[in-house]
Amino acid sequence: MQNLERAIRAGFRVQIVVNGVGERLVRNLAGVARRYEPLGVEIYPSLTCDRVGEVGAEYFRDVRVDGRLTGCGWPVQHANVSVRGDLFLCCNDYYQREVFGNIRDGSVDDLMTSDIAVRLRRRVFGVAEAADDFLCRRCHNQKLDFPGRDFRPIATFG
Repeated sequence: MQNLERAIRAGFRVQIVVNGVGERLVRNLAGVARRYEPLGVEIYPSLTCDRVGEVGAEYFRDVRVDGRLTGCGWPVQHANVSVRGDLFLCCNDYYQREVFGNIRDGSVDDLMTSDIAVRLRRRVFGVAEAADDFLCRRCHNQKLDFPGRDFRPIATFG
């Protein structure tokens, strides 16, 4: 909290994303907003997800998407790097099954545009068929009716 408050005092643009579900998210969001919005901090809620079925209890959503996948902005807009330096498809790839490079092996640009990275994204966007056990088949971001979906195929606009 001291570092956060130093960043605020230094004039940095500060955003806080509050993760959670249900009443706990509402309560935590309100508490963070009370403390930090008067200081000019932007506060956003974020639905804690089940990490494609790997996290249970209140987070489990039991998502299953059949057929061609319909895209997602996460593997295009973000680079996910493990503590070992591996680049992997998505933050929801809880066990980092879809690794496509390591930062010791080249520039981030080279790795993000490598053949293996492009092949993975082709599956995410339904350009290529994804295996039945491909992690995106269990992700809420592939559901066209998910309200927080960050990517919408043109065909879904009214």
